[in-house]
Amino acid sequence: MLNNEQLPREELSPVFLRLFLQSQQVGNLSKINREQLLKWILKRDSVALDNIMIKTIVDHTSGFNYTNYMTLLLLAVKNHMSVHNIKSTDVILEESDIMLSIEKINLVFTKSIGAPSVQVVKWDDVGGLINVKEEIMSALKPSTFNMRRSGILLYGPPGTGKTLLAKAVATECKYNFLSIKGPELLNMYIGQSEANVREVFNKARSAVPCILFFDELDSLAPKRGQNGDSGGVGDRVVSQLLTEMDGMTSENQQIFVLGATNRPDLIDSALLRPGRLDKSVYVGGCNDKESKLHVLRALTKKFNLNSNFHLNDLINHLPDQVTGAELYGMCHNAWLNCARRVIKKRLTHINDEQCATDENLLVTEEDFMKAMSESFILK
Repeated sequence: MLNNEQLPREELSPVFLRLFLQSQQVGNLSKINREQLLKWILKRDSVALDNIMIKTIVDHTSGFNYTNYMTLLLLAVKNHMSVHNIKSTDVILEESDIMLSIEKINLVFTKSIGAPSVQVVKWDDVGGLINVKEEIMSALKPSTFNMRRSGILLYGPPGTGKTLLAKAVATECKYNFLSIKGPELLNMYIGQSEANVREVFNKARSAVPCILFFDELDSLAPKRGQNGDSGGVGDRVVSQLLTEMDGMTSENQQIFVLGATNRPDLIDSALLRPGRLDKSVYVGGCNDKESKLHVLRALTKKFNLNSNFHLNDLINHLPDQVTGAELYGMCHNAWLNCARRVIKKRLTHINDEQCATDENLLVTEEDFMKAMSESFILK
């Protein structure tokens, strides 16, 4: 666990609190304190690490405490001894041992707070959208005056890769990732929806550095005063969300909020002001040959393509405007066409062992053209 989850003070019995004159909340260690603590542990246990390695560890262990660092070193030593088959206690740790141990501890912590497991998405898996990538990465890096954006709203048509972008940012930046679907927080009981919003932000604070991703944000934060519910649940949820985002900014937490929606016109305007989701980035479809080619290469990097076929041959047959989801569906259908063709050929030559052993799943141009005719109107 990155840090011990504390029982909220309001849940303690008033009779018990009367026994104490003062109460002190122990929060997460700052970056400077973590570096001092790690150096003290290394010096005490006679572990040699250079300053560059120490700074790398500190950058990737936000929220760690004394117990976490001790566990980190024990796991790193155990992994190094098992990989190199060393039985001596004199071990020189490598960067790979440290980073593997950090991933193990973060994985245990992610499960403990109930965060969903997210597939590993690299930048290579996201075709195109270069301008959007640069905009998000520049927002995550603090400026010279330690100023950074608190959040970004990604908007655009369905299937353009908004959710995939959020996962790629979390993977590449080594951030914890909490993904929330808007309707998941709504509850039929009075006050429970607001409590769900508070719980999400409490999880994010305990998992810093963290990317908090709200998908379908328009269903969670619609414009106030226009809801038809008699209890005004939607308005109270929006107010609670605004309060939590303001508190997050004032506490200077390493929490970055990403929102995604298809209808930015339905979102409450107070959520889009500076200090909250202060930047709106349009994520559109592919409308030029280069971006279409990047997406196709990302989708077919695990395909076995026929040597006589090149992806450039497909670009001229695609529509002028196409989304990543549509290209994914086309590539999926092309692979299925190839599989059906190979299965049919093997069934007709069931006694031909040469066909059964030499035939491979090589996706051809005909497979793609057939899939394209099912998905689009050919140009």
